[in-house]
Amino acid sequence: MFPVEHDLREKLHRYEQLLSHRAVALGLVGPSDRDRLWERHIQDSLRATVAFRTQDRTAYDFGSGAGLPGIVLACVVPDRRFRLIEPRRRAVAFLELAVER
Repeated sequence: MFPVEHDLREKLHRYEQLLSHRAVALGLVGPSDRDRLWERHIQDSLRATVAFRTQDRTAYDFGSGAGLPGIVLACVVPDRRFRLIEPRRRAVAFLELAVER
């Protein structure tokens, strides 16, 4: 498992709850994933942190959907700017909610 500090773990658990309560209902995450969001989606998103180089300043998440991996990575690598790109209105509404919270 990727080592996560307590404060960051709390933030990611709040996002996990938002995924469970809102993203599944919106069809952005499959209902069969509800009980394994942490392992299947959040931890999987954390694997991408090794791809960041010191000089990287902006990252793009095309087809963000429920914000995976973009929102997770933005929490873990806060000194980078993340652009979440999503054409579907319901997904955009979810992303706005997630970023707000």
